[in-house]
Amino acid sequence: MTTQTATQPCWQSRGERLGEISLVLIGFTIPLSNALCTGVFPALAVVAWLMLCGWRGVPKLLRENRVALLCVVLFAWLGVAAIYGGGSEAFGIWKKYRELALIIIYMGLASALPNRTRAVTALAIGLMLAMQISFMQAAGMLPMKHGNAVLSSSLTHGALMAWLVFWLMHYHHKTGMNGILALVALVLANLFFLVDSSTGVVLVLSLGLLFGLQTMRRAKLAVMAGGLIAVVVFAFAVSPMFRTATQGDVKAVQEMLNGKITFTPTGERLQFYRNSLALLSQAPVLGHGTGRFHERYAMHVAGTNQVVTANPHNEYLMVGVQSGLVGVGILLALFWALWQAAARWEGMDRWLAQGMVVWLSVGCCFNSFILDSREGMLFALLTALYAKLPSSNPHDSS
Repeated sequence: MTTQTATQPCWQSRGERLGEISLVLIGFTIPLSNALCTGVFPALAVVAWLMLCGWRGVPKLLRENRVALLCVVLFAWLGVAAIYGGGSEAFGIWKKYRELALIIIYMGLASALPNRTRAVTALAIGLMLAMQISFMQAAGMLPMKHGNAVLSSSLTHGALMAWLVFWLMHYHHKTGMNGILALVALVLANLFFLVDSSTGVVLVLSLGLLFGLQTMRRAKLAVMAGGLIAVVVFAFAVSPMFRTATQGDVKAVQEMLNGKITFTPTGERLQFYRNSLALLSQAPVLGHGTGRFHERYAMHVAGTNQVVTANPHNEYLMVGVQSGLVGVGILLALFWALWQAAARWEGMDRWLAQGMVVWLSVGCCFNSFILDSREGMLFALLTALYAKLPSSNPHDSS
C-alpha cells in the first residue's frame, strides 16, 4: 500500500489498507456468504472511506464520472418515487437499491488501490470455491440447500458461474495456461448437470459470444459459435436436468403464445412479464412508486388463480413499474455509460469491463440483478473498479 510519509497521516495509510482489504473480501465472499458480502465487509468499506474523508471527493467524482452521477440519480429517483408512491414497503424496497450508493464509496476506495487485480482475482477464487462446494453438495459430502447443490439459489449460482467462465476464458487467453480450460469444463459441467439455471445458460452463451467477438477473427468466431451450440446440444443429450428444464421452457412459451396459463417456473415468469407490462402501461411516465409493486400486482391478478409476486424477475420491469419510463431511461443511460467507460481500458481490463456490462444488461432481462443482494453487490464492486479512470500504475492490470 502507499508508503507512509510525513504528509500522510498514519490513519490515512490504515484507511487505504482497510479499504483494499474490504473490497477484496467483498469480492471473495459474494458467492459464499450473503451476510458477509452485503453486511459486514461493506460496513468495513464505509469505515475505511470515512477514515479517508472520502466525502470530500464526491462532488468532483460526480462532475467527472458519468457512471457515478447516474448511479446517484437513479438511487435518488427511486427515493423520490418512494415518496410519491407512499406505500408501506417504500423505504424497505428503496433500501435494497443501496448498492447504487455504495458504488460511490467503493469508487473512492478503488482510486487508492495499487491495482484491481486482487479484488477481481479474489472474486474468481470465491467463485471457484463455491463451485467446489456445489460438487461436494451433489456428492452428498455437504448438505444441499432446499434440494439444490448451491450456497445461495440456483438462479444466483448460475449467474455467478457464467461470470466465472468468462473470467477464466480471458485468463487463459492472457496466460496461455491450458489447465484453465479444465476449470472451464468443470464450471460448465456444474452449470449444465447440477444446477437448474436457465439464466446462467443464457449468460454463458452471451458472454461466450462476447469473448469470441473480443478475441477472435471472423473464421475463429464462427468456430466459437459452433462450439457453443455443440455444448448446448451435448448437454441437452446427456443431462436430464438441462433437457427437462429446456423442454419446460419451450412448452411454457408455446402455451403463452396460445393464450394458456401454465404454472411451471418459466410459465409463472412469463405471467410476471405480461402483467408487469400491463401495470407499466397504467402509469408509464412516473410509475406507481417504489415499494408499490407487490401491492399493485396483487390487485391486478385479484380474482384469478395466478401467482402473486413481489418481484417480476426483470430489473427493467421492476424499475419501470415503480418509477416509470423515467427510471428505465436512467437505468439504460447507466448501462450505456458503463459501456463507454469500458472503452477507456486496454486488453483484458477492457474485455472484463465490457463483459460486466453484458452480464448485467442481459441478466436484468431475467432477474432483478440490482435489487438482488449478491448480483447487486457484484455489480457494485465491478462498476467501482472499472468505471473510474484508468490508473497510470503499470501494475494495475487484471
